[in-house]
Amino acid sequence: MTHAGRSSDREVVVDKNASIFALSQAKMERHSARIALKSHYISNDLKKRSQTKMNILKGFTIAALLFSISGCTSTSTVESNKSPQYVANIHKLFIAANLGMTLYTSEGNETDAFLNGVSRSLAECGIQSASYAKIPQAQNDPTPQRIAEFAPDTILTITWVKESKGTNGHIIDYLASLYDAQSKSVVWKANITLTQYFKASEELSGALVGRMKKDALISATCAGPSAKR
Repeated sequence: MTHAGRSSDREVVVDKNASIFALSQAKMERHSARIALKSHYISNDLKKRSQTKMNILKGFTIAALLFSISGCTSTSTVESNKSPQYVANIHKLFIAANLGMTLYTSEGNETDAFLNGVSRSLAECGIQSASYAKIPQAQNDPTPQRIAEFAPDTILTITWVKESKGTNGHIIDYLASLYDAQSKSVVWKANITLTQYFKASEELSGALVGRMKKDALISATCAGPSAKR
């Protein structure tokens, strides 16, 4: 083989290798492009999933916050029964409370706040009132003497019945009774269940006054505590 022939063969081999290299390079570029495109889709998918998780987390956080806010306020339920013959005509009402330690909360002793709330509502209804809360473990009870001095036409007693703790919090049952001095009889009773958190005194006074309005013991148009039952 001549020198020119060998040179021609080498050029053919070089051209062939160059073509193979170019083809391989093109395949690698197409492969890289597919990988880049796939990575782009994966990245977008991960971003969408991450955003979805963040939205779900935000939703749970907001729900938990709303639950915690609502769960911090006391709630109550009331059941009552009034004598069908009784027609309320209350002018002077004495409130005798035996609440024990039930309104000793994280906010302090709320017993006085409860009585003041009821008295303010009664005053809005044109009813004169006086009250006394029995002191826990006190040996002497001046309630009878104070009732005699005030000379009411009606006496309202509210007494704690039992306390319990459950998954819903600190639960207290109260019994409220209305005594008519003229007929010397109990004319109305109400069972109040208080689930105690914050603003316990407001909830209890609202539950009591609200039910007295509903049962026509006092005027329904009178201003009173915000709780309605």
